[in-house]
Amino acid sequence: YTTMSAADNEHPRLIAPVRRKLRAWGGTYVIENVAGARSHLDHPVRICGQALGLAVRRHRLFESNAFIFGTPCVHRGTPIGVYGDHPEDSSNLRPNGTSRGLRARSLTEGRQAMGIDWMAWDDLTEAIPPAMTEYIGAQLIDQLTLTHGEPR
Repeated sequence: YTTMSAADNEHPRLIAPVRRKLRAWGGTYVIENVAGARSHLDHPVRICGQALGLAVRRHRLFESNAFIFGTPCVHRGTPIGVYGDHPEDSSNLRPNGTSRGLRARSLTEGRQAMGIDWMAWDDLTEAIPPAMTEYIGAQLIDQLTLTHGEPR
């Protein structure tokens, strides 16, 4: 998916070529991306970080050739944003000047909100929370078990 960030960094459009390779491979696959990539994904489901008990407001879309469920969008309390160049940067404004809400004030706070205790800040801002991976993985294991018997 190509997007222009505040720093005008362009990201290559990789969803379609990756999907083609995954389909040619023939196994079960999952592709993740941001909400802005919806039109590039085939029948994606949305997963809300807060629906999985995280303190972060992070929505991600997932496309799969297996049947997977998303989550409802649950916003409770005041979620923490994990974004920006570094946590000490006090700016919480989008490039258009609107507020993004609260954001992590330290690496430790960002890690706690995301449920990740090992990443550097730059990686954390781009990460898929492990709770999302576990949520999808459990669904895939259930389906593969029903289809093929005991998982290998």
